Amino acid sequence: MRFIPFKMSEYQHAYPWFRAGLFDVIDQALGWDEEFQYERFHKNLPCHWFYWVRDDTENEAVICYHHDKEALHLHLLVVPEANQKQGIGFEIISQLKRQAFYLGKSLTLSCFKNNHAAIALYRKAELEIVGEDDLFWEFASVKPSSLK
Repeated sequence: MRFIPFKMSEYQHAYPWFRAGLFDVIDQALGWDEEFQYERFHKNLPCHWFYWVRDDTENEAVICYHHDKEALHLHLLVVPEANQKQGIGFEIISQLKRQAFYLGKSLTLSCFKNNHAAIALYRKAELEIVGEDDLFWEFASVKPSSLK
């Protein structure tokens, strides 16, 4: 499994993956506003944060993440329904945790509270809930410096 950076010409495919993966979750939590979601997506998630998750030849998933001073922050993980229940999401999280660990950072992400499949994945991957608000759980991995 490899993370292949999006080419600028591929960025047009990012929003449809986001929409397909999160429409139901966002619609149930807030109601889906197409114009708002489209504008927010393109304003906040630049192309250079996106990666195809690829096996030998096929795109199995899309992820969007970036590094800040303290963490590797995962903004988006979309595994199409046809590729779910095969361990792909778990392997992606595991690779991101290793990458963060290598850099001395935590892996962080937020997740809608009604996204039960994602919550189960993050708990299976041993991410801890470190905060919340009305709609989201905040997850993080343990930082390497806090390991004894």
